[in-house]
Amino acid sequence: MAAHRLAVAAAVAALLLAARSLHAQHCAPLYESFLAEVSVKKVDDRLRIHAQYAKEGGAGPKDAYQGYLIAYLDRDAASVPGAAPGDVIDPKVALVLHTQVMRRNEKADATGPWTYDLDFSIACAELVDKVLAYAALGAKDRSEDRLWHYYRHRIRLAVFVPFLEDAKYSVLEGLPKERHECNYDSERALVFQALPFGLQFLVSRSPDTKGRVWLRVLGDKPAPAAGTTK
Repeated sequence: MAAHRLAVAAAVAALLLAARSLHAQHCAPLYESFLAEVSVKKVDDRLRIHAQYAKEGGAGPKDAYQGYLIAYLDRDAASVPGAAPGDVIDPKVALVLHTQVMRRNEKADATGPWTYDLDFSIACAELVDKVLAYAALGAKDRSEDRLWHYYRHRIRLAVFVPFLEDAKYSVLEGLPKERHECNYDSERALVFQALPFGLQFLVSRSPDTKGRVWLRVLGDKPAPAAGTTK
């Protein structure tokens, strides 16, 4: 009799555990989450950036996400994103250049991956002014010759896409009313991806063009070999 009661109790416990497991995993896990496209162009002294976020799995094809374009200096790269449990964006080392609602692209294949576009354009001089102000860059951060201020730090950029349930970062009007997504791994974001280039800048001090900004887009390259001399 005792053995029978024990068996019944074990069966009930197993059913309860299975029910809890099914309830906990009521949406599919996030299968893919990445930047499918990145492009940068300079047109008429403006910098144009396009990034496409792609996602498959999770709670299905959500209609929109909020995307962020983050700027920071290469010297602060180790601190971007901010360390947990603090905020993802630490305003001491990173600047939000742009944020927008990214709407899902129409796609014939309903199974995904679903894609969402972020587009941004800014005058090169405005971008540099914003970075100089937030990073408080001054004479100690540049080399000078007769005609130019050469800044030694490069601007880096990253794309950040928070979960819809993120009450701090998913805040714009136009996001889906149904925000739930199953974040089984307790990840801090759908994606936080540094873009594969840096922006080097210098500012004219010539009387004829004083204040004019020259912005160079430079891809990442391996460090010089050990013992290399110039």
